[in-house]
Amino acid sequence: KGNFSRHEKPLTKHSSTYFPEFTDSGSGSGKPFLVSRTIARQTTLLVCIGKGRFGEVWRAVCNGEVVAVKIFSSRDGASWTRETQIYTTALLSHPNILAYYASDMISRGGCTQLWLVTAYHAAGSLHDFLSTAEGVTPQCGLKLARSIAAGLAFLHSEVVGFHGKPPIAHRDIKSKNILVMANNEACLADFGLALVKTSKGMNGEGTSDEASESGDALPPASLFAGTKRYMAPEILALYPLVWGGWVRARTQERQIDGKQSGECDEDNLSIPGELLECRHPLLSFDVYLSTDVYALGLVLWEIWRRCTGKQYE
Repeated sequence: KGNFSRHEKPLTKHSSTYFPEFTDSGSGSGKPFLVSRTIARQTTLLVCIGKGRFGEVWRAVCNGEVVAVKIFSSRDGASWTRETQIYTTALLSHPNILAYYASDMISRGGCTQLWLVTAYHAAGSLHDFLSTAEGVTPQCGLKLARSIAAGLAFLHSEVVGFHGKPPIAHRDIKSKNILVMANNEACLADFGLALVKTSKGMNGEGTSDEASESGDALPPASLFAGTKRYMAPEILALYPLVWGGWVRARTQERQIDGKQSGECDEDNLSIPGELLECRHPLLSFDVYLSTDVYALGLVLWEIWRRCTGKQYE
């Protein structure tokens, strides 16, 4: 389901870097049956099942099969591109990774819609599952925990070979980005903030030096990606340093412009958009893998606190 924004804006200008032509038929833990650039003609949207930072998620039908369609806001094309390229990475097929079918970019009513079609899981997110259930048995909790850990371990691992898989950091692990399947196992979803490690290593912008196989580089990755509640201490520790520099820069700008420096509020808990886009040259890729594991620990805590059992005798 992920985090999606409530409002969509028309896309007025395309960038070939952020909107490449995808011709793959998809990958995932299931046989892809859709072909990119044709899904709009084959898909019927039924009901909106989620809204958040990046757009909406719809339950839909395609070729007689129920699917989920994630419709990105046009301004979030970078996230759509990143997630599509993550899903189409070679060998990104695992029972605990959300099955991906296809991506498409269509125009409706003068607005550009960015579609990402995946498998549909009626139980919804782990957050919703734990919130609506009266409790989960220890056996169910262990099954959920094991499957989440298995999916994350696969995502972090490197598969060596001509069609191998590079290590991938999710960077937004939380219960709302994990889906519960019919067999009571879970799968990881929402790769809009994910980061891929390449053989060339990382550059000063915190993203891969190497372009994707399609020839289009992934959009740059920001330092403060993800949800603050799930951020690891080593990431949050950098926030005052970067925030202080941002405040000083804006204060100087206001003094030059003759404005009151007090307009820049250091106690403001919201993170400005400019700050969200800050890069940090000292963070290695392994830091992002570690922060994923930290967030996993918080997700496991959410599961354990909802477990029920017999009274101790």
